[in-house]
Amino acid sequence: MTERPSEMLRLESGSLWMKAIGCSFGRELFAGEMPTELMVSSHLAQDHHFPDSSLSLVHAQ
Repeated sequence: MTERPSEMLRLESGSLWMKAIGCSFGRELFAGEMPTELMVSSHLAQDHHFPDSSLSLVHAQ
């Protein structure tokens, strides 16, 4: 049986994978317990920078 991509990533990355899913952000997000204020003020507020940065890299080439 073929392993799922997420399982392959987990196996290959070991402790790094556990750090990523074990942080408070990952635990709260997975459990559906992240306060809305925190999601909006912190995580979503920084997400709008990602497309701008990515597009500027694409246009620079």
